[in-house]
Amino acid sequence: AVIEGNTARLRKGGVAIITASQAGDDKFYPAEDVQQVLDVHSIQMADLQDVYCAGSSFQLSYEIAGTFDASNIFTLELSSPSGSFENPRILGSQYGNTSGIFSGEIPTDLEQTSSYRLRIKSSAPRGVVEADRSVTVDTAPSVVSFSGPVSPTPLNNSVSVSLAYSDRELSEGLIDWGDGTVTSGAIDGTHVTGSHTYSTTGVFTVNATIRDACGKEAQASYQYVVVYDPYGGFVTGGGWFNSPSGSYISNAQATGKASFGFVAKYQKGSSVPTGNTDFQFHAGDLRFKSTSYEWLVVAGYKAMYKGVGDLNGASGYGFLISAVDGTKNQNPSPDKFRIKIWDASAFVVYDNQSGAGDHAEATTSLGGGAIVIHDGGKSNSGATRSIGSEEQPMTETDETPTTAFPNPFNDVFTVEFHSAIDADVIIDLVDVTVQSLYEKTHAFNGDGLYTVDLGSRGECAGDSDVDRAVVVDDD
Repeated sequence: AVIEGNTARLRKGGVAIITASQAGDDKFYPAEDVQQVLDVHSIQMADLQDVYCAGSSFQLSYEIAGTFDASNIFTLELSSPSGSFENPRILGSQYGNTSGIFSGEIPTDLEQTSSYRLRIKSSAPRGVVEADRSVTVDTAPSVVSFSGPVSPTPLNNSVSVSLAYSDRELSEGLIDWGDGTVTSGAIDGTHVTGSHTYSTTGVFTVNATIRDACGKEAQASYQYVVVYDPYGGFVTGGGWFNSPSGSYISNAQATGKASFGFVAKYQKGSSVPTGNTDFQFHAGDLRFKSTSYEWLVVAGYKAMYKGVGDLNGASGYGFLISAVDGTKNQNPSPDKFRIKIWDASAFVVYDNQSGAGDHAEATTSLGGGAIVIHDGGKSNSGATRSIGSEEQPMTETDETPTTAFPNPFNDVFTVEFHSAIDADVIIDLVDVTVQSLYEKTHAFNGDGLYTVDLGSRGECAGDSDVDRAVVVDDD
């Protein structure tokens, strides 16, 4: 005990005997000693861990001094995140009047902070409290944001992603790039970053997993990383398929034939593809026409591209095309086509593969027509060749083999015509009666592709109306 004047301060609990005595002097005899036996109650917690993981089990031993009633209840309390015991959370309670151990689980809904406090209270005698101890709680990490490239990335160029997180101590950050490659990201206390170079074209979902010192995880996905080959192939297609019920959201019961025609290609060295896409769903009175493309990915027997266009004459609609050239598949299969159209608020207007992810392979087989993936900017048909050269210019008597696609078509198709002569090209389309349907002079195009749009008034000759046509090569 520490004596300060007439006050005694006890350093620990247990039975304490306080004795008061007076020695006396020349006038008084010594006084008789006076003793007071005190039963001092105390609770002493064992040392705490440096960090308690939310959701983990714990054991906390404690020792008591003094005599506690047999009806006594010991209670383990956790403060608020700010350290207040005004409304404590009970982590455990148990009957007893001896030293013991609390066993339990740290709640999972706590905040990550070092300001929590723990204390043990008794009920009999009431009010005996172990001096509270500060405790650090580590909760599961949380993802704040996950960012990546907004624009398509050329093949063999580096792609970088950055994940912002909140956690006391992150121990690992893994990045799955979606092409079979998984790397460990760099951790700087607030972000996990990483870079990767794709060796194949495609539309990739990047998944990240972060893990903290308690083994708790959080995941996030970035969609999508688009990797394209500006010097690769291109895709054309035309035909029809049976639109399943539920495809046209505003008229879910509508089914029947839907027709399409498209071409999508990168001009040499360009980062933005060009072409045209036309789609009609007759039962739903729906017509869509592209106005521009954003990206194009050609990978083996599959092609996918994204852009914007007009729906029934109204602008501001996005679209996504997924196409399969079944003849290029290792196991030949029917050609397949998917188109998804959405408005400015991202509300899906039409999707013949409703519910599938944006990067899912097309599954709707064509009822007629074909989809052709052209290798390296050349037609798969082998029917094209360069016409003319400086040494041997093309003359009026030279044959001029061409390819038209898609074939059959609705009102938009592309003519592929290669020439070494930089001169205007005149395209003339006639019907079986040799009546002219279209005649127009096109400026020379080095890649040999010329778009014919019969839906554009002023480009059509006469009053002919072409609903569906086939290009026939007289050769």
